Amino acid sequence: MLHELRVNILRGGKRVLTDSGDVIEISPGLWAELERLSCKVEHLANVVMTMLVEGKDQEDVFTGKFKVPSTCSNYCRVVGARVVTPVDQFDVFISLASFGDVGQVSVSRISSVGAVVSKILGFARKYQCLEIDMDYPYKFIVFEAFNTFRQLYNPTYTGFVKVKEREFMTSVDREFNALLWPVEASKFSYLSEVRMDKDIKAAVMQAI
Repeated sequence: MLHELRVNILRGGKRVLTDSGDVIEISPGLWAELERLSCKVEHLANVVMTMLVEGKDQEDVFTGKFKVPSTCSNYCRVVGARVVTPVDQFDVFISLASFGDVGQVSVSRISSVGAVVSKILGFARKYQCLEIDMDYPYKFIVFEAFNTFRQLYNPTYTGFVKVKEREFMTSVDREFNALLWPVEASKFSYLSEVRMDKDIKAAVMQAI
């Protein structure tokens, strides 16, 4: 994992004091991710400590909205990180999601990332679009999203289409709500019919 959160381990990096009185040191790249979205580092630090204290595999907190670097106002940034404590270390995924005026910070062990994906796609049903932007093309997260979409939306078509020499994996329901992944990309999107690119829509209709 590129990023680290070190709990009560001080190595000279930027740090934050949690509500429980513990100190979490956050690696520079992850600190920059939080600043880019205007997410308070305290939110992430407290979520991590709640996970540790309560022995949970996944924890989240709702906040104010984040700064969204996307043409879609609903956005989720997913980054991988390692939590290091004096007695243990384990990998997690951090998701920073913003829907309208509400933000959500989630931290999950890799085995529980499906629950986070399901929750985020559940929120997306209320909106016309959602962009999920990962710091690396984690294919198992993409496939988890397609499995969740199948359960939530009962799609009529799932497969691959090619548009302008670019291949996309897509799943579409009867109302033309779709999950769309440019193959090998680190981003994928949920789109309602009104937000779908006309060339992609034409390719999907031909495939159906």
